[in-house]
Amino acid sequence: METVALLPINAPDPGMGQGATAQVAQGLRDLQVFRVMDPETMAGLLGAEAMKQGLGCNDQSCLAELAGAVGAAYFVSGTISRSGEEYTINLVLTDQRTAAAVDGVIRQEKKASDVGPAMRVAAQRVVQKLLANRQGILRLVMSEKGADVKLDDVLVGTTPFGIKQLPMGPHKVSVEKEGFIAYRQDVFVKPNETSVITGTLVPNQDFINGYRRKNIVLIAGGALGSAIAVGSVVGAVGAYIAWVATYMSMLQNPPNGPVALAQHFLKFPPTTSASEFKPGSRDSGTVVLVDVLAVLPVPFLLALGPAALAALVCFFFAENPGRYNQFSE
Repeated sequence: METVALLPINAPDPGMGQGATAQVAQGLRDLQVFRVMDPETMAGLLGAEAMKQGLGCNDQSCLAELAGAVGAAYFVSGTISRSGEEYTINLVLTDQRTAAAVDGVIRQEKKASDVGPAMRVAAQRVVQKLLANRQGILRLVMSEKGADVKLDDVLVGTTPFGIKQLPMGPHKVSVEKEGFIAYRQDVFVKPNETSVITGTLVPNQDFINGYRRKNIVLIAGGALGSAIAVGSVVGAVGAYIAWVATYMSMLQNPPNGPVALAQHFLKFPPTTSASEFKPGSRDSGTVVLVDVLAVLPVPFLLALGPAALAALVCFFFAENPGRYNQFSE
């Protein structure tokens, strides 16, 4: 078990510093991975005077020697600063052998009461590079597709997200999508285990109103397109029947029976000369009427294709307008 030394946390007042140091120590111990040497333990091994002298040196090499004296491979140091009502936490993990920083964590808290719990989380995050070989799995299931997923403030993908292997310890999960309230949750990933987060993105009222309007318009457009398409079919069939009825009434010897009728209209054109018409139907006006009725189905058929396509597109993209009613004000 590797030893990590913990140096006293510098804070605006001694009481906060002592409490923060205790929280960092507890956070490291909760991982059950390191042997944690807190300042009291180090002072007991080195003596209070030697401890005081070592902490009085501002050079990282002095602090590294102090940690090395108690057999620690790494040491954690940090500060808490205050600006107005906001507190800034800064923790650093340093390699004792090289006196070089391994990793660091900066957090900001708005209330003094939040500093203690934040120190514990920060302590577990600052040592994550030492936990790279202790992996767990995070499975994220969200209600919306196409949302950005961030782990520890780094964009790692979009929903549907699936699973991701992560070092053990605490991680910050953020899921964001335009028009929705950001979803944030902290999760502790345990080694060789799967942590599952199931969340719902809540839309804001402007998104709900726009979503409802858009889909009502799409559904209405689909219904209108369908009505025009059906009307085009009915109109084309009706116009064709009117043409056939008019044409048949003008023939001297109309076809008798469905077979003869079909054979007659399979010819193109159906009649070859005006002599086939009844004597009273041979004037030019009657012939023009027949010609007009013959082409009357064409505009109906031309309207059918675009109307049917428009209806198909509208219904394909339309969704339930009331999908987000549960979140509506």
